[in-house]
Amino acid sequence: MIKIYLLAVATGLSVALIYGLLVPSLISAKSDLAVMLGVIVGFGAPVIGLIGGRKFINSLIKAKGK
Repeated sequence: MIKIYLLAVATGLSVALIYGLLVPSLISAKSDLAVMLGVIVGFGAPVIGLIGGRKFINSLIKAKGK
């Protein structure tokens, strides 16, 4: 169960990072808003995913202990 979850998190991280790097080139390389959006998606989404994943794994461990 945890191995599948970690694989899903790794896939999500790579997709978010690639998408975050592509956003500025899709909108306009000169746009500050596009660069800021790309950085937020590229680095913000993985951080949120890791925080949520850690909480999920901790809840699995607590449920297994009961």
